[in-house]
Amino acid sequence: MNLKIERGDIYRALVIGLLYALLRTGMTYWREEAATMDLVSFLGHLLIGAVISLVLGILFPKMK
Repeated sequence: MNLKIERGDIYRALVIGLLYALLRTGMTYWREEAATMDLVSFLGHLLIGAVISLVLGILFPKMK
């Protein structure tokens, strides 16, 4: 198993994490009228998306 993480993998993980965070906070805002974009929630979703992307990139390196 190759556990080498390159710079491109980190950038891809951050972009996917950003898209995931925007999607999740946007859905929350749309669903709850009075909701505000909470910075902690946004950063949490960004981290979750980035970690999921990195883990999937390590588990399935051929799909990069």
